[in-house]
Formats: sequence, C-alpha cells, structure tokens
Amino acid sequence: LQSYPTHISGEKLKSYLQQYEIDSELYVNGKLLTGSQIAALKADCNLSGVQEETEVRYAVVVKRSDLRSLPTDLKAFSTLSDTEFDMWQETAVDPAEPVLVLHYNQKHSFVYVQMRNYRGWLPVEAIALTDRDRWLQFVCPQSFAVVTGKLLRLADGNAKWSFQMGSRIPAEGKALLLPVRDVRGNLKITKVSAKYDKNLHAGYLPYTTNNLVKQAFRFLDSPYGWGGLRESVDCSSFVADAYRTVGIELPRNADEQEEAYTGTAIDLSAYEGKDKLRVVNNLPIGSALFMPDHVMLY
Repeated sequence: LQSYPTHISGEKLKSYLQQYEIDSELYVNGKLLTGSQIAALKADCNLSGVQEETEVRYAVVVKRSDLRSLPTDLKAFSTLSDTEFDMWQETAVDPAEPVLVLHYNQKHSFVYVQMRNYRGWLPVEAIALTDRDRWLQFVCPQSFAVVTGKLLRLADGNAKWSFQMGSRIPAEGKALLLPVRDVRGNLKITKVSAKYDKNLHAGYLPYTTNNLVKQAFRFLDSPYGWGGLRESVDCSSFVADAYRTVGIELPRNADEQEEAYTGTAIDLSAYEGKDKLRVVNNLPIGSALFMPDHVMLY
C-alpha cells in the first residue's frame, strides 16, 4: 500500500467503480430486483462525482465492518430461500486495517476504499481519516501483535474492537495501538495493554507445520461465514487467515489464491484413482487443495 500513487485518474477510478455488474436475477427483501432499484444503486455509486484526477486520502478501519460490492446495506440473494450467501458481501475488514480512500457515494454514507488485498465499499463510520505518516504506522508497523484466536474482542471504556485470526495490530512497548474515530471523523489512537496468550501473539508465529495445523483447528465447529459473515470465515479466508498468522499473505479469494502459485503447484487432474490418492497423501501438511470456487487445507 505504501507505494500506491498519491493521485488516481478519473478513468481508472471509474473502471474500478464499474467493475461490479449488478445481476438483475437477485432477490432483495424477498423480491426480485427491479429496474428502478438497479438505477438507484448505480446512481449512488456517484460516477458523476468522479473528477479528472482524485487525490488519495489515508484512513484506518476502526471497527469490524463489511466490505460491500455496492454502497448499500441491502442483502441480495440468488434464490428466494437463501439467507446465507449475500451476493453483495465481499469480505469482512477488521480494525487497524489501513485503507486508501478513493471515492464517496452520492449519499456520503459509504466510502470506496483500496485495502491491501481488496477494493470495495465501507460505511463511512467504519473508517477514520489520518495523515500519511500516522497511516504508515499501520501499513508497516515496527512492532505489532498478531491475532491467533479465531475471534478476539478487546475493549477500553466505551470503545470496543473485534478482530479475526491473522489481524495485525500495531504495538508500542507493552501496549497495543487501537484506532478510534473522533467526532470529526479523524483518527485517534487508544493505548491498551497487550495481553499475550493463545489468542494474541507478539509478532508472527514461527512458520511450522504444527502451527499451521493448530491455527486451522481453531476454527473447528465454527459456522461457515460467507464473506466473513456470522463472525466467521469462508473457505478462502480460512486458508488466508491461518497462513497470515505465520506471516504469509495470500489473496482473499480462492481463484486468486490458486493463481498465486505460492510454492509448488501440482495439477491433480493429471492423475486418476489410486495414483491421485497417492499424490494427495504425500502432499506437505498445510497444502491448499483447489477445485472450482473452493479451497481446502490438507
């Protein structure tokens, strides 16, 4: 993120904002999307407000929030009976995540951001603006803690934070530097004593097979959380979160993880029957197994 340009052209920004095509065959509030609803959603993306060149602004996420395909809290499903797979849910974003602010929707209730591995819409109240120097303390902190529990909750007075496994929190001495949004929407830092235990580790865990297995099994019996919903993980965030605890960053989605070709890639479709089973059973523990739209850990 620190090498991102200070300005973005209107042409590029518009191409980002138009990347998501609204599917008319989705159900919202129990009814098929209407043409007027689609028109309103497109209008709220505020393409007309894109300048020839936009100055990038710096911000930090202050509370666990949903990154959305569109600037809306409405939930969209591919079938009338579905209540789990919100098609406008991209991923969950945790506090202390640095983002770049690229655009605001027409209602000024959502902000379009670039994070380390994703772009999308966040509620305005989920971020706090700051200057570049303070922002860099979250992009590349000199000292930090890593969340190793499947979900860590912290509080200080009225301020509360929730973190998913793999989240990185800047630290200073024996304190965590936790972000808060002030009344003007700017960043304030709250120092909270770090309590290192099985849910929080000073720096990354050592990259060992044992640690990967232990981290993966922290999610045993957890619900499937599409896009980070239900305070849980889906298949690709499960893999990415486990690996992030040992300092390895993977893309957010399964197809991008597969294309990343981290380490050695084996095409299992070249094998059949017992030969395929033999290859799988000799994979290094912690290998990612890919199939269309899905990923698992061996």
